[in-house]
Amino acid sequence: MECLTQAVYFEARGETAVGQQAVAQVVLNRVRHPAYPKSVCGVVFQGAARARGCQFSFACDGSMRRGREVVAWNRAKQVAGRALSGGLMASVGDATSFHTTGVSPNWGARMVRVAQVGTHIFYRFGRGAAPATYVADSRAGHHETPAAETVYASLTPMPAQAGAPDFRLTSAVVVSGPSETAQQATPEPAAAPATPSLEAKAEKGRLTPVSQIKPAEPVAPKVASAS
Repeated sequence: MECLTQAVYFEARGETAVGQQAVAQVVLNRVRHPAYPKSVCGVVFQGAARARGCQFSFACDGSMRRGREVVAWNRAKQVAGRALSGGLMASVGDATSFHTTGVSPNWGARMVRVAQVGTHIFYRFGRGAAPATYVADSRAGHHETPAAETVYASLTPMPAQAGAPDFRLTSAVVVSGPSETAQQATPEPAAAPATPSLEAKAEKGRLTPVSQIKPAEPVAPKVASAS
């Protein structure tokens, strides 16, 4: 009874008797569920040995080291006794989880909401669903989710894999600073082929320049003599 009283006291001390009874019923529902420990103390202190693995926050946050309010403790003890004697709340049914109205844990959307009693909202697993691991929040456990995978971008070339297409960077322009500009090399124009001079042509074809040609001597016409 001590473990259940602790759960009722630390989790629902400010609730009405009905609200405290609902919390006690969640603990007992977990005892009956195959996914949880088979004893009240096992359920209440499940994960307490881990830094942030408590099913109920008071088992990890140091609340138990503070002094108890005698009146509130005795009332929680009475509620725990009634629950262990078989008292059930139809409105809570087989709920195995709860959280306060002030929080919105990510697991709530994946479970079936059963009821709200006081400042607590109660949930059960859907048909055929299996529970995930919980860690403590302000008033109840929430699903433990893996850390987001970090994707690293690297400029270091990666070794090619067998059978993978070989992609290569064919060209790039890199500007290392504002004062530097990319310069494109301008090819120098090629020299035009030299035109052969007249003298060269004359030499090649063995022609005599016009200036060196002497005029022909006049030829006297021949007169036929009479016979």
